[in-house]
Amino acid sequence: MSIEGWKTGLYRRVSSGWAVAFLGVGILFVLVPVELTTGLNGMAEVLGLSPAMRGTGGELWHVLAISLMAVLVGLAAASARDPSDRRLSSLMILSKLVSTAGFVWLAFTLGSGWILCAVADGFVALTLVASRAIDPVSAGTRGV
Repeated sequence: MSIEGWKTGLYRRVSSGWAVAFLGVGILFVLVPVELTTGLNGMAEVLGLSPAMRGTGGELWHVLAISLMAVLVGLAAASARDPSDRRLSSLMILSKLVSTAGFVWLAFTLGSGWILCAVADGFVALTLVASRAIDPVSAGTRGV
């Protein structure tokens, strides 16, 4: 496959991949929120960061996190189907940039373990921006 062939459809593949990932994480939020947080804190400790995350189900923030994951699944899937509609990717990127900034703030105020979440969401935003810039098919201007 040529470089140009590889570029074509890249954004669709990335956005579809994130739709699946968001669905998986959303399911984890629903089924095992405490265990997920415990795992993140364990990873933070292994990396020398302070474990600072608390995970409990059945609270306002838990329900809001689940609802955001559902919206992100929908946006990512719709954006993969119609990459020319930049509004869809812009909303995903906005969400991930806001959460990245929030996680950085939590890392400074509550504990460095939150950096893991900042890196993860920043990576999502970066891959969406980069794949959109590389893929000539997704370079449409609908919704701009």
